[in-house]
Amino acid sequence: MKIQWLGHACFLITTADGVKIATDPYDSSIGLKLPPVSADIVTTSHGHFDHAAVSEIHGTPKVVNSPEGLDYGKVKIRGVATYHDEHKGAQRGPNIMFVISAVDDGGSISVCHAGDLGHLLTPEMVEGLKGLDVFMVPVGGTYTLDAAGARKVVDQIGPRIVIPMHYKIPGLSLGVEGADKFLAGQQEVTRLKELEITGRDLPPKMRIVVLERSAP
Repeated sequence: MKIQWLGHACFLITTADGVKIATDPYDSSIGLKLPPVSADIVTTSHGHFDHAAVSEIHGTPKVVNSPEGLDYGKVKIRGVATYHDEHKGAQRGPNIMFVISAVDDGGSISVCHAGDLGHLLTPEMVEGLKGLDVFMVPVGGTYTLDAAGARKVVDQIGPRIVIPMHYKIPGLSLGVEGADKFLAGQQEVTRLKELEITGRDLPPKMRIVVLERSAP
């Protein structure tokens, strides 16, 4: 599986079979331009403009925007219903965390995209997210978890690899913080252009991977 970060909360995940999954595409109103990208599947965690700009993705992808998810060959996607804030959605509405599971020669890999998660997880939510390999978590605050909240959710789940997202980078016009607070004091931090993994080479100890944005 290959994972590329396209900025904000948008990733392009390419499975061993070549299935391409784009997550939470944004439009140019946030100050960033989404690179030209085609996908077989697009997931949108909620309907806001910076997470549901499906028209920006080339091709005719299947759109997954509900907890029911999708089965697509060797790819299985399921949703975990959460909220965009700490008040059960009263401020910013619902949010869906999507768990994407794909089979490769080394077994299977599970990736969770947290969308605009805005609260700590309930025990029931944690139970449904056990055994995650890769966790993409917002860390910039204001609209989502901040650095401290993101750390707590990571501790709740215990994934193998953590990828921070939804934080301030050059050009982004949204009022969020950078990733520095989340990364401060963390021991296992790797910076990569893109992440390539198989079920065989997952790290035994949790590692944070900061991805370079793939730009046009």
